[in-house]
Amino acid sequence: MANHLRHQIRDYVAGTLLGSLTTTGSRVHQTPIYPLATESLPGLAIFVETEDAEYVTQSGTNREILRALSLIIEGTVALSATILNNLDLISKEVEEAMAGNRTINSLARNSYLQNTEIRMEPEAHIPVGIVRLTYLVEYANFETASDAVA
Repeated sequence: MANHLRHQIRDYVAGTLLGSLTTTGSRVHQTPIYPLATESLPGLAIFVETEDAEYVTQSGTNREILRALSLIIEGTVALSATILNNLDLISKEVEEAMAGNRTINSLARNSYLQNTEIRMEPEAHIPVGIVRLTYLVEYANFETASDAVA
């Protein structure tokens, strides 16, 4: 049995970003709980925060569901004098990698950058800066097959 499309989308994005960005290399994790250790920085965390669903067809035995997924890609870097430059570089690399495949290997109908947030965590046990890129990913499935594209 295949995984939910949400899982497949997250896996594909993580696989695309894993090792392909010069800033983060292989330090890509699929969890909102990023392991803050010096050897894990700079790195990426990829996870889902929310998903809206709308039934496109209201009748029948197998209704189509249109989904809007908020896919979060967070880049984390150690606090330094060049922290903003480093966060901007991660943003640039992620945005360019994501723009290269808007349908996420045909799993989605569309995806685009919806929001970017930058914050500092100077009080963390390892002081860091974080850039959070939120991508809206639109995809569809039939309600009896959450693992297959509609």
